[in-house]
Amino acid sequence: MHAPSRALAAVAVLALAAACSKHEEGKSQNDISKSAKDVTASARAELKKIAHDPDLKHAAADLKSFGRDTAREVRKRAAEARGATNAVVNDAGKDR
Repeated sequence: MHAPSRALAAVAVLALAAACSKHEEGKSQNDISKSAKDVTASARAELKKIAHDPDLKHAAADLKSFGRDTAREVRKRAAEARGATNAVVNDAGKDR
């Protein structure tokens, strides 16, 4: 959920920057405020569409699954490496 919040904040900043540049062109403060609110509302609506996009949800689920599988594999390999290291240490201790 952090990415949509960041995207919304970025759009709000861009809207304010655009509003400030329009202010120099003679728009009133109310017009600037209305424009910024309109841009923010549009951005929020688009972010909601993105958040509920089934393709994006499937991609997120696939990514989570991949992450879990990768973590499982890394833990397995780490356990194998620990076992091999312990075997080498034990063999080295027997040689003395």
